[in-house]
Amino acid sequence: MRGRFATNETLLGRWWNQTSRASKETDVAAGYVCFLTPYLAKGKMYKTSGPLPYSAVSVLPKMEMDEHRADCKQIEERIAKLGKQLADKASLAT
Repeated sequence: MRGRFATNETLLGRWWNQTSRASKETDVAAGYVCFLTPYLAKGKMYKTSGPLPYSAVSVLPKMEMDEHRADCKQIEERIAKLGKQLADKASLAT
C-alpha cells in the first residue's frame, strides 16, 4: 500500500497533464486545429503510404532567416567571384 506522499511519477504526471492541457488550450485559442497522425514504425510503410517522396519538397520548404540574407548574398557573390577567378586561371594554364 502506498503512503500519503506523492511520488515523483505522480508529480511528473500531474505536471505533464497540466502542461499538455495548457498547450492545447493555447493552440485552440489561437485558431489551430488539433489532430493526430498515425505513427509509422517502418520506413517501408511510410514509402508505401505515399508522402515520403514529396515531404522534403512540399512539407518542409527551405528555411531562410532575414538577419542572414545579407550574409548569404555576400557569400554567394564571393563564391561566384572565386569560381570566375579559378576558371580564368584554368584557361590561362591550357
